[in-house]
Amino acid sequence: MARPFPISLKPIGRQPLTSSVINDTPLQDLLNQLHDPNMSLFHNCEELFNSDEKRLTEFPITINSPFYFLQEKNENAQNLVIQKLTFHNGNNSREVRQDGRVIHACLSSFFRGPWRLIHQGHLININDLPPLGDIYVEQKTENFIDIEITSPDLLGSIIFELPKTATVSDIYTRLKMRYGIEGRYLFKNGLPIDGSIANHINESGFLVLMLLTYPGVAVNHRGHGLIRYGFPYRNATIYDLKKLIRIQKKVPTPWQQLYHRGSVCYDNDLIFDIVKSENDILEFSIERGDTFQISVNGEFVDAQWDFSIADLRTMVGISSPCRTFLGVYPYDPSITVGNALFKANQSIDAWVESTFRIFIYDTFTHQKQEFLVQPGENIRNLRVRLSSIRKLDIDSFKLIFMGTPLRDDQTFHGTRIGKDATINIVK
Repeated sequence: MARPFPISLKPIGRQPLTSSVINDTPLQDLLNQLHDPNMSLFHNCEELFNSDEKRLTEFPITINSPFYFLQEKNENAQNLVIQKLTFHNGNNSREVRQDGRVIHACLSSFFRGPWRLIHQGHLININDLPPLGDIYVEQKTENFIDIEITSPDLLGSIIFELPKTATVSDIYTRLKMRYGIEGRYLFKNGLPIDGSIANHINESGFLVLMLLTYPGVAVNHRGHGLIRYGFPYRNATIYDLKKLIRIQKKVPTPWQQLYHRGSVCYDNDLIFDIVKSENDILEFSIERGDTFQISVNGEFVDAQWDFSIADLRTMVGISSPCRTFLGVYPYDPSITVGNALFKANQSIDAWVESTFRIFIYDTFTHQKQEFLVQPGENIRNLRVRLSSIRKLDIDSFKLIFMGTPLRDDQTFHGTRIGKDATINIVK
């Protein structure tokens, strides 16, 4: 028999109620204890940082709690403060202590662009320069792509350029003809590549590849053929492999199952304790568990409690860096306490569901927007909604009511913000 635990309900304007529940207790039973059928249960929202591999079970979400992924703003160029950079071209050197036009003028003093920049043996984009150090400048050919090849067996990197029309096969030819390297295998971020090199360049315009001495770990994707995945180090785990498969095949990690000669491969198993040779093949299958619908960036997808944030991002095709928000919506009273992920001694806010209209006035754009809120909803919830709708950083603006800044933990009831009130947003 399940062991009961206490949960505290805090109705607005009424005495708190502590109830003893088990994981299978429906939320509707808690509402019935309040003797008010018009009440709803709410839970505070939570902003998530660095949570790609955290599972949904680590956060208080329900079927009605949508996630938002907002792309991060790359403010590196604006915030860059050059202390001292030394640019080298042959026997010529130039020192720079400012950014912007000064850097372009320095590069132009060597030769007319385009330029290839190398820092600590690796290609670097002009927008990603460090605040200090040595930068080596080389002439780059117009309409060519810079390629950097690294390997655990190489001292440093191999850097050269090829035309945009070149293919991965041309890279193998260059390695053999110029560097005498053959019998090796190229991977990009652990994934196999083929075809035109222009399809594989990164956001900086380079192609950075890993050169390995073995053809990769072979995985038989039933119905899709054999695919090999490359790992430069011996301590890679099955879960590391699943993350690469997630990128390649857009399959969430909990749905993936890998077998070796009929035996299950577990997430913590070391790959190379299982795969002994190039002929060892792992069998891949998709095994879905019980799913429910969850909203991700406004799109409903099938999810499981053991999904991670990265799994959700994969489901909706988001790969670029972004911040993750967990929206706040009423819990569905038909689900159980266990599925709502309430923990012992956790407090749940409850209030009469009586939405009212307020207005948000943007002091920068002078636009006014209508929002529906509830008395027990806190200002943090409104901040999350504003940041997702207007694509703003959640901490980049203030909310002002009648000249007073609003705190995130304040509720509309507590601040006496009523119907048709206007809140100013100040950036």
